[in-house]
This record gives sequence, C-alpha cells and structure tokens, in this order.
Amino acid sequence: MKSGAVRLRVTNYLAALLCAAFSLLTGTAHAQMPFYHATAQELAGPPGSLIRSEPMVFAPAGAQAYRVIHRSVGMQGEPIAVSGVIVVPPGPAPAGGRPIVAWAHPTTGVVPHCAPSLAIFVFQQMAGLRQLIEQGAVVAATDYPGLGTPGPHPYLVGDSEARAVIDSVRAARNLPGVGDGNSFAVWGHSQGGQASLYTGLIAKTYAPELRLVGVAAAAPATALVTLMGDDFKSSGGKNLTAMTLWSWSRVYGAPIDKVLLPEAMPTVDRLSNECIESIFDILERRQTEKPLEQQFLSVPNIATVQPWRSLAIYATRRVRFLPRSRCSWPRGRRTTSCGRK
Repeated sequence: MKSGAVRLRVTNYLAALLCAAFSLLTGTAHAQMPFYHATAQELAGPPGSLIRSEPMVFAPAGAQAYRVIHRSVGMQGEPIAVSGVIVVPPGPAPAGGRPIVAWAHPTTGVVPHCAPSLAIFVFQQMAGLRQLIEQGAVVAATDYPGLGTPGPHPYLVGDSEARAVIDSVRAARNLPGVGDGNSFAVWGHSQGGQASLYTGLIAKTYAPELRLVGVAAAAPATALVTLMGDDFKSSGGKNLTAMTLWSWSRVYGAPIDKVLLPEAMPTVDRLSNECIESIFDILERRQTEKPLEQQFLSVPNIATVQPWRSLAIYATRRVRFLPRSRCSWPRGRRTTSCGRK
C-alpha cells in the first residue's frame, strides 16, 4: 500500500510537470499571435510575397524552419495574409534551386488558434517531412486562410485552400537556401487531399511561373453533398459537420438556424473553438460532442436544404473533372480515381 501511494504521488508529480511544460510551450506559441496580424499597408504586394518570417527551433534532419506570413487572395479577390511553416534542408541550394513539396494539412480546426504553425508538434504533423528534407526538398506547409491569421477559416473551400498552398510555394522561394527553382509538388490528406486536388486544378492559371510536377491526395474530401448527408450519423461526423456549419455560416452567411436546433448551438460553438492536434484532442472533442447525440440537426439531411446544398455542390464543382494524369495515389489504397472511391 505504501509503495502504491508513493507511485501515485510520483505519477501525479510527473503529470503536473508535463502539464506545466505543455502550458509553457503553448504559451510560447500563442505569444506569437501578433506575428499573424498584417496591416493594410503590409497587405499591398503580389500574392506569395513575404510579409515577415522568423526562425523556428527543433526542425528535423538539421533543417532550418521558418514561421512565415505572406500575401494571398481572399474569397472575394481581396488581399489577405496567410501564415504557415517552411522547412529548408541544410547546406547551399544546388544549381537550379531545390524542389519544393507543398504539404496541405488535414483538419485542425476553424479558428485562428488552431493553425498548425502554432501547434507544439508541428513538425510531427507533416507526414514525410524528414524523408523529404533528407532528399533535399523544401517543404512549404500553409495554415490556410483564417488559421493563424484572422478568421474565420473557410473550411473545405477548395479554391481558398489551393491559393494558400500555391502562395506558400511562392513565399518559400524568397527564403535563404531555397534557390530559384520553380518546380513543386503538392501532397495532402483529407482536407489536405481536397486542397491538393484544387491546387492541381488552378496552379497553371493562378501561378503560371511555377511548374506543378505532381499531385498526391489521400482520402480527399470531395463528394461534400454525400458527406454532409452521411457524416452526421457518427461521432466524428458530427464533429466535422458542426465545424462545416459554423464556418460556412460565417464565410457565406448561410443561415445556420435553418438546419440546426437552437439548443445545439452552444455545443457547436464549443466544438468550433477546439483544435485537433493529437489523439487527445480527438478524445476531448468526443466528450464535447456528446450533447449533439441527443439534439443536433432540425432536418434529416443538410444536403437537401438550400443554400447548404448549393454550397456543397459549389465546393466540389470542379474536382470530378481533374484528369487522372494529374493524380498520384499510394499503392494499395482504396482510392481508385481522383475524387472518387
């Protein structure tokens, strides 16, 4: 009994130290928030041009990482700022510059403090980062608009994501050690898969000075009409549906009260202000989501109600036409063609 009590005290002590360390790290990250605010004067300039950058620590494989904020284009064609992380391999750039891989991240949230560039484990979140760095590639990881920079984030809006992806590549070319190469590939999962497909669609017209050499999309969020009709039936689906409704009601002005029960709104607000960085966040969100299992939607299927149906169709209006030659899928995955399973 005595040894058990000692172990319990030691465990509690270590847990307290861990929490204190996480709080310190989180406080350090959130202290960066002024970095993400650009003035009207700072927004003047071409898309992809750097507004500011600062070094980051703990990048893998001897690389140098930068937190950046750069210019981009908003939903109405207005100038905006977008943040992200760019990781550059060690050593001088080779002749012709380094290849660039744009990493499009999966869902992390819909409010500014959920930006991956603010996450404690940002480098661990970038799938394949170490291998890419060791092969001499620069990795440009956009936050997307409204994450880091003032929100709300246009969640699952493909054109918006793609412009941010491409402009992160442009921004990377202005950093030391990158060189003047113009070739890039894009790779992402889930929301990032959607962003990757849209990057493939608009790259040639949006950034003719760049050469897109490959698109890799894992489990892309494409058939949003179907997803909106099915997702709300599971716990995870309710989480994603809540974020979609919250974001689109603010980005598009869609009336959320046409599809959501009034008593569910506080839970939707709480979910929309929680981030997804680790499995612990997912477990926490499942607890937050529980009231939605009793009271959530006021309609059987969101995708049958206007303007939500039209918005879902608009969000996936072009993905189905992406040529197979522009897609790259890992072997053995269930996905067999662009945007379809």
